[in-house]
Amino acid sequence: QSHAAASARRLVATQEGGFFGCLFAGTGTGKTRGAPTVLSAAVMADRVEDRRNLRATLGLGLRTLATQSAQEYVDDLGFDAGDVSMVIGQPPMTFEECAGGSAEGSESHVSLPDWLNVRMTDQAELPEAKTFPAFYDRFINHTGKRAANARRLIEPPVTVCTVDHLMSIADPARSKHMLATIRMMSSDLILDEIDQYSPEDIAAIARVIYQVGAAGRRVIIMSATMTCDIALTLHDTYARGWARYAEQTGMNNHVHLLCTGDTPDSYKDNRT
Repeated sequence: QSHAAASARRLVATQEGGFFGCLFAGTGTGKTRGAPTVLSAAVMADRVEDRRNLRATLGLGLRTLATQSAQEYVDDLGFDAGDVSMVIGQPPMTFEECAGGSAEGSESHVSLPDWLNVRMTDQAELPEAKTFPAFYDRFINHTGKRAANARRLIEPPVTVCTVDHLMSIADPARSKHMLATIRMMSSDLILDEIDQYSPEDIAAIARVIYQVGAAGRRVIIMSATMTCDIALTLHDTYARGWARYAEQTGMNNHVHLLCTGDTPDSYKDNRT
């Protein structure tokens, strides 16, 4: 992990650009711990100082891994309990038309259901004094009495969830995608066990990855087994999204690519 992190640090220091990482390693070799280690190195060595803010969303394929992975971030990686939130249960939001309202503009009415369950690791309290753009607060406050759950989803540096919580980003109909999109716009994305997904799932994940790139964030995908076609497709999709972001912001449209396994001599990047 330290060799891969050092490689990421050297790579992103060469020029400004996006970042796409591929971690290929077997079950039990530490991908869940390794991904934030590599990501941290890529974040803190970014040529653009304003982009050196470590925020990540870990998307998992299995619900049973969410709590376990979140606890690993605290126990093994040294995050404070208040830095890590977990999304438990069903997808975290629905958007309904306001009862009795007109059709025009009704999409903007937000309803977070009672089963929204975002909690902090070890029941820790969310730290105070989080700074976000004003429209984040305006949107969160519109959720009314469920604003605390919305804040627990958006504000912590690390959020662990199953990937279905992110799928509304891939299908931005009406306004049901907004809460997940706000989280995505402000954090990098780590996707675990890519090999578990069907071709239809991969197509939806690719749309999410495009949006992450277009928001100027970073992506790491992980798998014990992954075909070259899938890895290339997700990388190229991210690159197209990053190119859109670079066009809008005047940044370099280059994408740093790091591929690594679980041995010190297995990592490769754009230069190799």
